[in-house]
Amino acid sequence: MRYYILFLSFALNGVCAFGQNNANEAKAAYLLAEESYSKGDMKSAIEFLGDASAKLGGANSKILYLKIMAQRELANKDTSYLSKLASSISIFEKAPDAKDFSEEKSLEIMKIKLQLNKELAQKNKAEQNKTVIEEGLKAFALEHPDWPLGATLDELKAKHPDVFAPVKKQPGYVITPGELGTAYTFIKGTSYNTTPVTTNIYIKDGRLVGYTQRLFLIANDDGTHAKGKEVLKASLERLTTLTNIQPVTTPANITNGESTTYSWKAGENFLTITNYFSLFSGAGLSSIDLFFYHPNN
Repeated sequence: MRYYILFLSFALNGVCAFGQNNANEAKAAYLLAEESYSKGDMKSAIEFLGDASAKLGGANSKILYLKIMAQRELANKDTSYLSKLASSISIFEKAPDAKDFSEEKSLEIMKIKLQLNKELAQKNKAEQNKTVIEEGLKAFALEHPDWPLGATLDELKAKHPDVFAPVKKQPGYVITPGELGTAYTFIKGTSYNTTPVTTNIYIKDGRLVGYTQRLFLIANDDGTHAKGKEVLKASLERLTTLTNIQPVTTPANITNGESTTYSWKAGENFLTITNYFSLFSGAGLSSIDLFFYHPNN
C-alpha cells in the first residue's frame, strides 16, 4: 500500500509538472507571436499562435483575437486569406470564453466580420463575372476562325500568305519581342480601312495567343465622328451580347480628341475595343481597334 501511495504521488507530480510545462510553453509561444506581429511578420505570428493552441489543447479568445488580426493584415494583400479569416472569426464566436473577452476587442472583430462579408460578396461576384467573361471570350474565338488560337506561325503563314507577303521586296511584317509574346506587325495593316484588318499577331511558345485588328480607320469623317461612332456602337453591342456583361470603361486624355478603351478581362485573358476620335482641319479622324489576347487557350 505504501509503495502504491508513493507511486501515485510521483505520478500526480509528474502530471502537474507536465501541465505546467505546457502552460509555460504556450505562454512563451504567444509572446513570440506578439513579437512577430509587432514586427509585421504575420505568418510567423500565426505559426506561434498555432504552437500555443497545441500546448493548451485548443485556442482561447486571446489567441484567436491575435490570429484574426494577423490574418486581416495578410488578407489585405492576398485575398486567399479571406476564407481563413472567416473561419477564425466563426471559431472565435463559438469559443467558450468569448463572452468574458474584452468588449472593445470583440467589437473590433465584429467590425472586421462585417467588412469581410462585404469583401467576400465582392470576390464571389468578381469570380462569377470572370467565368461569364471567359465563356464570352471563348465564343469570340470560335467566331473568328481565321486566326485560330494555338496555331503555329507556319500554319498562320500558310493560311494568310497575302498578309505575310513581302512589301516592295521587304518583309511584310516587323517583329518585336515583348511581355505578351513576340509581336508581328503587318505593314499592310497600316492603311485606311472600313472593314476589319489584322494589324498585329502575338506568338508565345511558338503558338498564336492573341491579335489586334483595326476595325475602322478613316480620315474624312464628319466633325461629330458619326461614322466612327456608329461602328463603335455596333461593335460594343455585339461584344456585350457575346460576353453577357458590360465592359470596364477607361477614358484617356488626348489633345483635340477623345479616346476610350472598353475591356472584358478574365485573368490573363482579355478583349478590348479602343476608339480614337480627333479633328484635323475640320475633318474627323476616326479609328477603332480591337485587341484579343488569350494565352490560356
